[in-house]
Amino acid sequence: MITLREIIDHIDSGEPFSCKVVAYDEKRKKGGSIIEYDELRVLRPEEALKEQKGRPKTETEKLKAELYNIKRNPHHKKHFTRNCRIYQQGHPVSLIRKIHVALIIEFNGEKDIAV
Repeated sequence: MITLREIIDHIDSGEPFSCKVVAYDEKRKKGGSIIEYDELRVLRPEEALKEQKGRPKTETEKLKAELYNIKRNPHHKKHFTRNCRIYQQGHPVSLIRKIHVALIIEFNGEKDIAV
């Protein structure tokens, strides 16, 4: 059994992790399905803006940089969420998912204490 405090500490450390999360959409009142992520890592703002050297930026990358420059606080502590980048076989994928820590039911193969 693992506690939510241990889960948060591990996520915030930046180490990769796997988890099972219950899906929930408050606007549409849908959810209940279980989503399994094999490898995730918390997304840091500096990682999101990291440039690749050796080539000019594409139009999409320029737009993305402009959007990230808008200073908007996502209030992760208030909403109990973390933005995480999905990895496959140790390599980052372009998918970023918002994980609600309270909806994690299994973390690194251990059941959450709330279950």
